[in-house]
Amino acid sequence: MKLKTIGIDLAKDVFGVHGVDIGGKTLVHKCVTRKHLLGLLAKLEPCLVGMEACGSAHHWAREIEKLGHRRRSAAEKKAPGRDHPGGKKAIIAGDEEALGGTQKEGFVSPQRH
Repeated sequence: MKLKTIGIDLAKDVFGVHGVDIGGKTLVHKCVTRKHLLGLLAKLEPCLVGMEACGSAHHWAREIEKLGHRRRSAAEKKAPGRDHPGGKKAIIAGDEEALGGTQKEGFVSPQRH
């Protein structure tokens, strides 16, 4: 499976993961627990991973980069999908899918110092 981008909606225990190929076709769309996230990402070829900047984002970014993936972060207020009317489940689904499109305005590349 040749993924171009993965979007992850970080949460306390269950994370939404949405991966697309170069043509935008969805190849991965699932919820995984905290303890299974890195196992899932380890099975995938390195690609760009987008996630919302939050308290645990730096930890996850370091762990994800150890697996060979590149990461991009979105400022919390700029992450798309926040005003979805379908409730919490729909918000989570919208966030991970939107974060999969990290080329959109409002996403920032990690800065190397």
